[in-house]
Amino acid sequence: MAPTEEEELKLRLFTGELTQLGPAERFLKILVNIPHAYKRMETLLFMCSLHDDLTAIRESFQTLESACKELKSSRLFLKLLEAVLKTGNRMNDGTFRGGAMAFKLDTLLKLADVKGVDGKTTLLHFVVQEIIRTEGLRAARVARDSRSFSSIQSEDLLEDISPDEEEHYRNLGLQKVSNLSSELEYVKKAAALDAENLTTSVSKIGQAMVKTRNFLNTEMKDVDEKSGFHDTLKTFVQNAEADVMSLLEEEKKIMDLVKSTGDYFHGNVKKDEGLRLFSVVRDFLIILDKVCREVKKNPIKPPPKKQGSNVSSTSESRAAPPSPDPHAAPPSPDHHAAPPPPDPHDAPPPLPDPHAAPPPPPDPHAPPTPPDLHAGPPPPPDPRAAQLPPPVPRAAPYSPDPRQKIANAISQQRVDNSSSDSSSDEMS
Repeated sequence: MAPTEEEELKLRLFTGELTQLGPAERFLKILVNIPHAYKRMETLLFMCSLHDDLTAIRESFQTLESACKELKSSRLFLKLLEAVLKTGNRMNDGTFRGGAMAFKLDTLLKLADVKGVDGKTTLLHFVVQEIIRTEGLRAARVARDSRSFSSIQSEDLLEDISPDEEEHYRNLGLQKVSNLSSELEYVKKAAALDAENLTTSVSKIGQAMVKTRNFLNTEMKDVDEKSGFHDTLKTFVQNAEADVMSLLEEEKKIMDLVKSTGDYFHGNVKKDEGLRLFSVVRDFLIILDKVCREVKKNPIKPPPKKQGSNVSSTSESRAAPPSPDPHAAPPSPDHHAAPPPPDPHDAPPPLPDPHAAPPPPPDPHAPPTPPDLHAGPPPPPDPRAAQLPPPVPRAAPYSPDPRQKIANAISQQRVDNSSSDSSSDEMS
């Protein structure tokens, strides 16, 4: 502490022996005889501490810059915010709170306060379970990409894996969520900083630089410029001014970055909240780590998967026998009917194609083939037909195809012309 002007004047006017003074007074008596002794000491102190102060402040700026980048670039943190927003809208569906487009980050600290009926499971537990599931699906999709399964939907990935693989992917998702705290390491460091103290430190360095420069340009002019102190101070001021100006510019850039990051998550707020954003995220990460440990200790088993409809329908179609074709003509008991129908396993005869070319007309010179009325019983049915259910009884009389009816009539007329006597007996 420098002596007052009155004390300094008394020391200067003292002309007695120094032995008559105490140790402190003797020291001050010698010190007041040095020109600008106390300002020189203040300047020397600033010169000695400037480098360490600049290093500490720049490390803090680097921490803030890294914290802002971590928050904006963290895919998992943004995914978690999205899950919280969707969960809140789902809970408030049908109310004026539903359909929200955003929420304040302070809400993250309240997720652990919303508890279920058991009093232990909180809303954050549910959100963590959803994130674990989606991260597990994402890991499965990444694993499938190397095997050309990139077109598979995320919801279908777990249908093709075993329960052990599914548990592996869920554990992988839990591990990723648990690592969010490590991913946002600089955010936790930034939360420990004091924005006001940081700004004050930069301001003090700037003021000390101004005082040192003024001291060099005013009081030190009366001192011999060839003295060692003058040269040392002049060199220091020239180098330190550039460093201090760079520090002031860096402070403005970092504080603008912090404010823009706060606006990014909080919206355009009128009040400058400083570094409160990082404090909120740090406290949330502490709660999140606790929930992840609880989920790992007491995992919630997912419900059993339902077998896909396509798989069940395929198995049923393989097991069930084929049903008879309702359009197939049933066997006719008429003795004048055509031979037995073809094998049931063969496809039923298609209807005539209207666009196909008409069949060639019958050869009038070819001898007709009359139906064999004395033929024996029809051949035994195909053994494969035993696998089919019995044919359904006819509900209506059989109605042949009109074209087949005309062809039979023409064939019958030819039979009558060739053997009129026998045909007359048959017709009677």
